[in-house]
Amino acid sequence: MGISKKSWTGIAVETTPGTAVLVPTKFHPCTSKVSNQKKFIYLSEQRGSRDANTKRKASVRAASGEITGTFYLDTSPYLLLGFMGFDTVSQPDATNAPTAYTHALTLVDTPPKMTFTKGYDVAGYYAAFSAVEKISYTWAADNKLLEETVSFQSRYMQRMSSAQFTAAGTPTYSTDALPGNGSILAGYMPTLKFDGIASSTVEDMTVEMSQTLTLFYAINGSKDFVKIFYGDRDAKINFTASFDDPTVNWDKYDQEVDQHISVEFLGAPFNNIQTISIPSATTAGNFTLSYKGQTTGNISWNAANTAVATALTGLSTIGAAGVTVTGGPGPSAPWIVTFAAPLSHDPTLIQVASASLTPSAQPTIVQSGVQERFFMDFPIVGWDTMDIATDKEYIQLTAQGVARPGGTLNSTMTASVTNAVASYAT
Repeated sequence: MGISKKSWTGIAVETTPGTAVLVPTKFHPCTSKVSNQKKFIYLSEQRGSRDANTKRKASVRAASGEITGTFYLDTSPYLLLGFMGFDTVSQPDATNAPTAYTHALTLVDTPPKMTFTKGYDVAGYYAAFSAVEKISYTWAADNKLLEETVSFQSRYMQRMSSAQFTAAGTPTYSTDALPGNGSILAGYMPTLKFDGIASSTVEDMTVEMSQTLTLFYAINGSKDFVKIFYGDRDAKINFTASFDDPTVNWDKYDQEVDQHISVEFLGAPFNNIQTISIPSATTAGNFTLSYKGQTTGNISWNAANTAVATALTGLSTIGAAGVTVTGGPGPSAPWIVTFAAPLSHDPTLIQVASASLTPSAQPTIVQSGVQERFFMDFPIVGWDTMDIATDKEYIQLTAQGVARPGGTLNSTMTASVTNAVASYAT
């Protein structure tokens, strides 16, 4: 195996900007590269010769880098925090989902600096004082994942000593199958909203956020920059999607009206709760439920929750301890099905296999609880181009626009992530 296949990328937030953190907080399973740059001054003054006395003197140095690959719900928010700057942590349901945390990310004038480390089979390198310059997210419905590209500026990349490389540790990664632990999000999963009008038929979309960075070198004998000045920032949004009512969007574009845009990805649940309801007018009949190809026997319209639990736990795909059922019976109150681990992390929905209720109707099933989530919100978006195509089986909207700042700091954008990471502060 070549050492390129053994390479790894580490991420850590610096407590003191410029003081490298050589033991990564997280190992990020994506491709990375860092390029060193030095500036040189050439001296060719008049010394009686046309070419013999030209000298070269090293001036300042820095590095730039890029991280590309799949968006990972546990580690990628470190990079987003490096762009935005502030994280407010809360628990959406500490009682029923004690391992779920929501991170509300907002813009600040001076985001935190980071140390990016790059390891190979026998050597490691680090880029301290790293500032995120650009982040882009891309996804498409045709069998793609949510992907990210992150560009950063940093101090000159240094090689770790043998002791530092050993202390950095062996890379470990979280398990994709568990919620919040490295979960990846599919490109067919987003919901896009225009001023509250939702579409889950998003063919493709790119969000690119960037900010201007200026590196400042003090006159103190150091070749490395000592401060980063942050300039303009914006977010460019491009997408192709279909809407049941596109005229609202087209009219606003035609009238040059800004819009509120948001996009949301939902992943696996932390606590899988599914509510089964039948119409309040039901007076008789039965129904059956199915889960992962297995179907229950008839369940009475007014069954006690214990009867529903017996029917579901009798399925081999659920098992004796797979669920608990509360609520009921029937029309008076819905049955609430709470899945136990490992099915508590499974997004599969219970299905109604058949129903013979009086009056004729189908039970409804709604999934709730806390789910993995990635959400971006752009309150003020102006569209540069917007095309509406009516030559397909559905109405297709293609648009390109820019999120604009308003009267408050976070009017450009906010974001939030729900995962199993308690803190991104360190």
